[in-house]
Amino acid sequence: MVYFIVVAAVVGIDQLTKAWILSLFQLYESKEVIPGLFNLVYVTNAGAAFSFLADMDSPWRHYFF
Repeated sequence: MVYFIVVAAVVGIDQLTKAWILSLFQLYESKEVIPGLFNLVYVTNAGAAFSFLADMDSPWRHYFF
């Protein structure tokens, strides 16, 4: 049960932060959070991890995943 609660909390926080970034940032906008250490940058990824299959046609991505 603890595992389920942790997973649900992580997924919920992930979705909330994505919605927050979409509401505040323009595409490619960057904001410095901790000077010289941590920046938030809004970019999109059409593929999977590290843009895997990003340049493939949509049906290929759909059936692969």
